[in-house]
Amino acid sequence: MNSLSAVSSSRTLVRRLQRAAAGALLVLGACGGGTELLFVPFFSFGFTGTVNNQQLSMSLKPGDDCSTAGTLPATANLNLQGRGASAISGTYDQRNVTITLATPPAGLAAVYDGRFQDRDTLAFTPRGAGAAFTVTRIDVGVALPNCP
Repeated sequence: MNSLSAVSSSRTLVRRLQRAAAGALLVLGACGGGTELLFVPFFSFGFTGTVNNQQLSMSLKPGDDCSTAGTLPATANLNLQGRGASAISGTYDQRNVTITLATPPAGLAAVYDGRFQDRDTLAFTPRGAGAAFTVTRIDVGVALPNCP
């Protein structure tokens, strides 16, 4: 086989592999799956950030488990320095989190859609008028568990 034939054969093989990979992704998507790997949302240790130069702290769930979807417990809460506190209710499904503030502090919306940017960072977008904010897990020097 000459070098031109070898290059042509290699290109054909690459194209076949690309088509097979694209087909596999289509099948996976059709089955309700996605290309994103399973994400376990760990809520422990609390989160902190700032909104309009005010310190914001959140406690969403008292501990870690390996559930990928569920409801936040009744103990979930938010505190905005100098503006008040609120109980939080909400749900989560992998990276997505929806929260409702029982008594939104001044400048915050009643309902937020959130998304884990990574294992330690949550970004929240208001539904309606209110400030968007991002919070980061408070580092207490303890490693997060690994789930299967």
